[in-house]
Amino acid sequence: MFSFANWLPFLDDQGERLKAEGFEIRFAASTEHQKMILEVMGRNAGGIFENWGRGDTDYTVLDLSTSNATPLAHRWGVMATDETFELLFREFLELFRQHAGGPKHT
Repeated sequence: MFSFANWLPFLDDQGERLKAEGFEIRFAASTEHQKMILEVMGRNAGGIFENWGRGDTDYTVLDLSTSNATPLAHRWGVMATDETFELLFREFLELFRQHAGGPKHT
């Protein structure tokens, strides 16, 4: 089971933490459409983490060091549950940090 309402504040908070570290972030959510998305930009990579109300989750980490924005890592169509959502986000964040090269503006 996945509780969208319980995880929305978590993802928003994670975005604020990344912003405090100096990363550029964009967080958007719609409780009406039960969708939330966190985009984060580093010096060399960008990341997109998306989730829909039933638990459907996608993430992509893109190489921004070239003009092509090549995917470096992704998982699409994962069905998150309350037990797996945070682990899935941590997996995304670890992959993003591996490639980000730090905040975009340091």
